[in-house]
Amino acid sequence: MRTFEQVAANKITDLCFSQPDCKWLISSSLDKSLKVFDILTGSLIDWIQFKNAPMSIDFSLSGEFLATAHVGSKAVFLWSSKAFFQNVVIQKVPTKPVMIDLPALASSEKVKQSHKDFYLQDKLDAAEAEKNKEEITQTLIEAKFAKTDAQKQGVEAAQ
Repeated sequence: MRTFEQVAANKITDLCFSQPDCKWLISSSLDKSLKVFDILTGSLIDWIQFKNAPMSIDFSLSGEFLATAHVGSKAVFLWSSKAFFQNVVIQKVPTKPVMIDLPALASSEKVKQSHKDFYLQDKLDAAEAEKNKEEITQTLIEAKFAKTDAQKQGVEAAQ
């Protein structure tokens, strides 16, 4: 039986094993941290701190990615596992967390839409296109009448 010391300073929100080898135990907690423990030795091998607490974590079946979901966000964040791409040598037990910010949306993408807005967007786009078509038609008609009036005035002035 293994015991893991100082797993969290607050309540644990989720636990998962690394895939496909199950050699690590990953924990997330309300203290906004994610900790990685080596199952064989019981030692802490990585400690990450986020601005928002991770509520759910899970490894992809291949072990290539760790998925996290955080408080205050509807997104699922995918983190690539360094150990999947190269051999990782654990040199010392971390004494403080590595701070990581969650990726943010570009300023042009920060528009909140509900699912209703998503499904109504086609109807709104079609209505706007119809309105634009009517405006263009009206503008063309007015331009044609203005041209015709100018031609009539030119002909009358010539006579």
